[in-house]
Amino acid sequence: MKVPIRKKKTFWSILLAALLILSGCEDLAKSDQTTYRLEQDLFALTGAQDLSAFDNLKEKYPDFFPLFCSEIIGIGSDTSNLLPDYMNQFLEDPVILSIKETTDSVYPDLLDIAEDIHLGIDRFENIISRYDTVKLISYISGFNQSFVSLPGILGLGLDNYLGANSEYYQQLAIPKYIRQTMDPEFLVVDAVRAWIMSETTAPEAINSLLDHMIHEGKILYLLKESISPKKEYKIFRYSKEQMEFCIENERSMWEFIIENELLYSSDHLLISRMTKEAPFIREFGTESPGRVGSWLGFRIVQRYMKRTGTTASDLIRLEDSKTILSESKYRPG
Repeated sequence: MKVPIRKKKTFWSILLAALLILSGCEDLAKSDQTTYRLEQDLFALTGAQDLSAFDNLKEKYPDFFPLFCSEIIGIGSDTSNLLPDYMNQFLEDPVILSIKETTDSVYPDLLDIAEDIHLGIDRFENIISRYDTVKLISYISGFNQSFVSLPGILGLGLDNYLGANSEYYQQLAIPKYIRQTMDPEFLVVDAVRAWIMSETTAPEAINSLLDHMIHEGKILYLLKESISPKKEYKIFRYSKEQMEFCIENERSMWEFIIENELLYSSDHLLISRMTKEAPFIREFGTESPGRVGSWLGFRIVQRYMKRTGTTASDLIRLEDSKTILSESKYRPG
């Protein structure tokens, strides 16, 4: 499942769009270690008057630049004679200029961040016995798209990681529980997650709460195996306190799901509550974090992998959530 891109028919709709959130050893590094900063190259062309001014960009970003124009910032085809006019509207907009200035101050360079992302992606490729070369391309889009994946390319929307207290996010009325993850410390984890998601196809039959829990749990398991952040709870996009809540209440949350016969429910609202971003899950109280169902899914998958010795590449192909649960012998606490 590729990280989704949403069409935008006009540049102006970008600024009003809701934010889309998505999620080792030196000798493992195989990717192109250069980080290509499209935002820097693009703003150097401010004021360009003709289409030929963009020829170098098209050559440097042959696959990504057309997508950036048509899908990410929604100004149309990169071959249109109107490209200079529309692009200058974007580059000279006061809000975009302010975002660019802030992004430059938060990310004067991406050396350490890019190295960690490359290592995480390369570890993932290694554990599933695949060895693709991945290029990182950074950009800003007016808070439109966090990540974009193409074959061999991962795009990083830096303006979606300016810091939890960013005034832009507050002005956009983005809820606090989402803003807390829009911080540079989550960029590496979310980038590697986005790549794993783009390389991991969801099963066709994914209908029940258990199906969703196991699918999300597989993503989290692969992510944990791929990166080693200093604060492990960041893998789950949790705070330390939220992680402690999950650990301390694992058994009671699981028992609640079983006793109320929720595990095989296909109620979309229930599934969304249990596995998607939320300030808390009402069934588990206001101190609970969102995505608890996904975390429980991770615990099941983790137990399954330990008991069966299944390889990560085989895990990706496994689609039967009931079999994974049964063979895990999962019994929390």
